[in-house]
Amino acid sequence: MEKITFKDGFGFIYLNKNIYSKKVIISTFKVYLDFFEGSILELKDKYIIKIIKKENDYSTEDLTWEFLNYLISVEYESLNKNKK
Repeated sequence: MEKITFKDGFGFIYLNKNIYSKKVIISTFKVYLDFFEGSILELKDKYIIKIIKKENDYSTEDLTWEFLNYLISVEYESLNKNKK
């Protein structure tokens, strides 16, 4: 993870393409469908993830950090499966 920013109710996560898998990012979005809308933009060597909350039960900041934490754990598991 290179950077997280929050602006106008949106959360943005900047990820290095050499570390994170687009497939894992997209599958992680599905886990959070009830909580936020997510989109992914590709720029050179980065994925830019945009988080837009659906309801006011949780803050954009909390949802963004929760998504990132879960994504890191799924990515780590994916890498460990490939090593075996």
